[in-house]
Amino acid sequence: MTEFWMVWYEGGQPPKVKHPSEMEAGIEAERLARANPGKCFFILSCKQYVTFHPAPVQWVKLDDLPF
Repeated sequence: MTEFWMVWYEGGQPPKVKHPSEMEAGIEAERLARANPGKCFFILSCKQYVTFHPAPVQWVKLDDLPF
């Protein structure tokens, strides 16, 4: 996964667009700010992510048990 930026407005819809550069996110934030005077748009950068991979199910034959 590569680094990306998003534009967020508190109280608005969750951001949906991943901008590939800080500059592109800044251009979008400025566009939104001009269209919404007095509102504050934040440029957010992704620093890290977490993912979980569950272990596969393991099948064991009963005659393989040691007791």
